[in-house]
Amino acid sequence: MTDYILQVLLYQLIFLIAYEFFFKKETFFSWNRYYLLISAGLSYILPLINISSFAKYVKYFHGIQALNPINLNYQAATSKYTVLDTTFINLTQIYIIGSGIMLLLFMWKLFQLFYKIHSHKILNYSTYKIVLLKEKHVAFSFLNYIFISKAVFDQNPAPILAHELIHIKEKHSLDLLFFEIQKIVFWFNPLIYLYQHKIMLLHEYIADQKTLKTIPKQSFYENLLLQNFAIEKLPFINQYSNQTLLKKRIMMTTKKQSNPILKVKYLMVLPLIFTMLFMASCDKTDQSVRGQIPTESKIENTPKTFTLDQINKAPVFPGCEKLNDNNEIKACFSRKIREFVINNFDKKIMNDLPAGKYKILTQFHVDYTGKVTNIKAKADVEKLKKEAIKVLERLPDMQPAELADGQKVGLTYTLPIILIGKK
Repeated sequence: MTDYILQVLLYQLIFLIAYEFFFKKETFFSWNRYYLLISAGLSYILPLINISSFAKYVKYFHGIQALNPINLNYQAATSKYTVLDTTFINLTQIYIIGSGIMLLLFMWKLFQLFYKIHSHKILNYSTYKIVLLKEKHVAFSFLNYIFISKAVFDQNPAPILAHELIHIKEKHSLDLLFFEIQKIVFWFNPLIYLYQHKIMLLHEYIADQKTLKTIPKQSFYENLLLQNFAIEKLPFINQYSNQTLLKKRIMMTTKKQSNPILKVKYLMVLPLIFTMLFMASCDKTDQSVRGQIPTESKIENTPKTFTLDQINKAPVFPGCEKLNDNNEIKACFSRKIREFVINNFDKKIMNDLPAGKYKILTQFHVDYTGKVTNIKAKADVEKLKKEAIKVLERLPDMQPAELADGQKVGLTYTLPIILIGKK
């Protein structure tokens, strides 16, 4: 999942950079709108696509399964160093809390809109409704509702209504809701907020551009500049007058229209997507390559072995025999190995080492008989490497891994260890 999220972020960043350099300054506002919508959506789909014809050109590592590193935290206690089991932050809980907060904020904003609808006078028309607000100098739209101050409506509402009707006809609210949903699911992604800001600006350009075809420019500009509208702090509404955008809007409406032949630039998106497909397919050539271990630290895997992701039943560590579900067996297997290493690693090994963080990358093979073999380790400090190997050599025999047909197979397991020592 981490790799999927990183790919989504990378692809959205590439699409946004392309937008900034090649499309942003053009007056093809509707084209730019669809570019942002499609590119944002494609960024979630491309990492899931695997084109096997790409994969054969890529060299990759086989069967490395990376776990969260074990932290052996050495701190002064009754003895010079004491082994402490690290409590890891549950990222799933953090994600759920973040999404929950964003969902509540979204529901609160919707409640504010529906409250305005039900507590004010409404004028019904064939394709839209006007909500007359008591507040002074307010004008915005959402779905097929135009919210406008009664005082403004009684004066000269024509330019404002024409502008807001474009938002309704173009269904701009759906664009903003699309990004609001993304903000709930991927609330930690800063690029979504950037996408939403850019799409809102394009909505105003589109509405201004089409409004000027029906209303004289002088009347439109006078109305835009003279009205001092309040700003509703709701990111999924289209506001008639957002003063921070006024200068940009006026500049764009007075800008010379781009030559239609320049639309050919949008074709460059095709090789961009092709490159992303290649990247995604290459990344999927082996699911087990993924993990939290830096590339330079990876250890070559023993041929003809599998990883936890590739087997139907994980090895059964002593104490996990009563479990039946493979996910539970896998979790128990990982947990028991972590506990074994924490409990058996010699705490005195750190006595002669300076304070600091030390990393060990270990790997071992549970063969088709359940025995632990082919133990390897990498570390900057030789005696830490030897101690890690020594600990892993004492791992007990297990029930071997199995494929879907019940065949017993070998499994290669990679385990990073982090040691933090303080004298």
